[in-house]
Amino acid sequence: MDEAAFELPGAWTDKSVHVLSTTIPASGADVAFWVSRTYVGVDDDLGSLADHAIAEQRGGVAGLEVLERDEALTVAGAPAIGASMSFRVSDGPMYQRQVFVVNGGRFLTLTATARWKHRADCDATLASVLETLSFRRHDA
Repeated sequence: MDEAAFELPGAWTDKSVHVLSTTIPASGADVAFWVSRTYVGVDDDLGSLADHAIAEQRGGVAGLEVLERDEALTVAGAPAIGASMSFRVSDGPMYQRQVFVVNGGRFLTLTATARWKHRADCDATLASVLETLSFRRHDA
């Protein structure tokens, strides 16, 4: 947390989700970028973790459709899986691009979301983030 520091009593697990947003000046596209994390075991398989994450989203997001899946990505030197998806909200179609990666016992989901008509801006935003991404060391 940037605004304050505190200590928590006992054992806690970080399940925070970070959400950032921007408007792309050239197109007016509103793009949201999300980072979520789940702690995983050393034997957990990236493909199975990605499958589970997508299945959970399908259960909570009406009409979620996986458009493309890329199993051959590398993010900051780590194997990764990418997926692009569409879904609908009350005022129209949406697009999201996700990358799933494991680092230091954490399964990270990096997501960019925008309106369907701004999917190119969404992809470009996530690509820009991934080009500069580096991991901090975490002990599993």
